[in-house]
Amino acid sequence: MNADCLMQWNRLRKEAGESFPFEKLKKGIDTYLQEKGETGERTVRAALRTIREALKCSGHEDEAVRRKAGKLLKSCRHTFEEASKNAEHFRKALTEARERRAEAEASPRIIPLCDKFRLEEVRSLKKLMEIGKTLEICVRKREDAQSYWKEVESGESGLWLLLKGEEPFALLKIDLEKSEAVEFSAHENDDPRISFELGMKILHELGVTADNETSFARVGAYGRFRGGRPEVEPVRVGDLEMWTWFYGDELIVGMEEQADGKLSWSRFRLTRENCKNRLEWDDDFGNHLSLGMLFEIVRRNPHVLEKLGSPALRESPRLEIAA
Repeated sequence: MNADCLMQWNRLRKEAGESFPFEKLKKGIDTYLQEKGETGERTVRAALRTIREALKCSGHEDEAVRRKAGKLLKSCRHTFEEASKNAEHFRKALTEARERRAEAEASPRIIPLCDKFRLEEVRSLKKLMEIGKTLEICVRKREDAQSYWKEVESGESGLWLLLKGEEPFALLKIDLEKSEAVEFSAHENDDPRISFELGMKILHELGVTADNETSFARVGAYGRFRGGRPEVEPVRVGDLEMWTWFYGDELIVGMEEQADGKLSWSRFRLTRENCKNRLEWDDDFGNHLSLGMLFEIVRRNPHVLEKLGSPALRESPRLEIAA
């Protein structure tokens, strides 16, 4: 090997671990140089430099780069010609990944929502980790961020940063197969505390629902309301005044809080229990009201039962407002 090749070889010996197959690779290089002579020195130098780079890519954000790097390192146990060929494939994958990342970071999709808020699509693992550090959430750690990013790469999920002014406010995860918002985390995983108007704007702009995500459910940003609210039906239970919306298999209830006048929301959905072949009311949506309150509403407002047309409201559980 000439001086340049020796320099790359010595750097590789310094950077690689003891398990690296130095003897087999050196034997392969010697055989290759015997056949190619001085014309092969350039190929050897480039391959050694690429092998050193592959050693650093076990945690790379791009799956293709990780796969090609692993294949290159394994081939160092075989012939140098095979290692050199895999080095070319790895360099190509690395170049393509860098180009995709540069393009993504240069032009992320941005969706204005209102004067204060906008959405920005998260387009790289690096950006995701930066958001995690700012918001102090799990994706600040590489292992957790890579788990999320793998879903983005596979097309399962989409990630959006909600910005308030110029500051990161919350990270939103979308299940692309279900078109549903499934996670929404502000600083230290706190509730983002969005308004109904902002929640509905996000649903409209991203074309998703978020009925099972607590932050949206708390403000009544339900998928049922994406086409506008239908006619409201007021009901009373004692001193409590409520507003109800009927959808056949679903009932949405808004109740005004005495302290600040804001509405607290609850959603009840009629489902069929397959194992029992009977209808049941599902209220596991982060509701303010308990299922017992639904029965109390029906008991004191008989017309509600007629509108629901449900045989599943026969017994009245204990009345309570969920904590």
